[in-house]
Amino acid sequence: MRVVTKRGMRCLKRWSCGGWARSQSDHLTALRAYMACDAAGPGRFAFCRENFLGIKTIQIIAGLKRQLLELLSEAGFVRQGLRSRAVEALGRRLGGGSDGVRLALTQGTEGADARGGAGGGCYRCGGAHLARDCAAVMEEAAPERLSGDDVLERHEEQARKTPLLKALLVAALYPQVAEVELPEKKAGKGPVKPPSPQSLKFRIRKPESGVPAEVALHPSSVNAKTSVFDSRFLVFHEKVKTTRVYLRDVSTVSPYSLMLFGGTLTAEETATGATPRGGRKRRDAPVDSSVLCVDGWIRFKCPRNEQHLMLEARKELHRVLKLRIQSPAIAFTEVAEGLIVAVIQLLSEG
Repeated sequence: MRVVTKRGMRCLKRWSCGGWARSQSDHLTALRAYMACDAAGPGRFAFCRENFLGIKTIQIIAGLKRQLLELLSEAGFVRQGLRSRAVEALGRRLGGGSDGVRLALTQGTEGADARGGAGGGCYRCGGAHLARDCAAVMEEAAPERLSGDDVLERHEEQARKTPLLKALLVAALYPQVAEVELPEKKAGKGPVKPPSPQSLKFRIRKPESGVPAEVALHPSSVNAKTSVFDSRFLVFHEKVKTTRVYLRDVSTVSPYSLMLFGGTLTAEETATGATPRGGRKRRDAPVDSSVLCVDGWIRFKCPRNEQHLMLEARKELHRVLKLRIQSPAIAFTEVAEGLIVAVIQLLSEG
């Protein structure tokens, strides 16, 4: 599923320079675009044209959100009694043509017409006005709703949640992980220059054999021209093969998110003078160093006195989340809430 149209692929530079790209993540960039479009209300058609977005895909995403909300409501994770069509009607009547999900979560759908609105509505944009007035309403709404400052302010809350969202991406996409390999540093004097995007290498591990394979980032990614990544690990949604194997929809993720939400986490002892990756020997390696290993190939150096703490935190976090999934109606205990707060803080710092 693509939010950006083929025409929009040629305009990704405008997106990156215009502040759309978010945290070296295609997923969060798409989320940012969707939220801005949803906030445009009746002006979202004009918004999509100006920003090269596919309105059909935006509408599909909105429908999937409402269906997922209904499933979560039936399972007991959110407010009871939420229905997809009632949420859609709520967004039309009170949300200015939004998808209605946020409104339904905060105030419910009481009074919303599940048949699609109060006395009909615009079949073009889903608003409460008549179809013949759609063009005039869109023109009137567009200048106010497409204000750049207003849109950016609405995403400040999302920016604070970025580390948690990336951790959820690990939980959803693992083991689709790629590793960034930097070029070897050349000996010489003078300031160290950042590597060029062409000099970076990306490797994944084939699931059937475990053998590393070299890949590349798809040119449509907001990270395609990035030379300095905030993490050496990325998660991706899919691989496509044309002239070479490309990764689409990639996001950088922190080591903590991989340790907490990735594969099996084990501890390995590191011999003095050896690196965790088994490469060149280091004579200055501390004696008390150890390694936390995810699925036998993603390795992180970790002080030995913190190794047990990380293993126990992950074990307890998985136990708490499993219990909540099995019994959504049971509230978290104070200990469980404290653990979740600590994990969120750890992800924010990592």
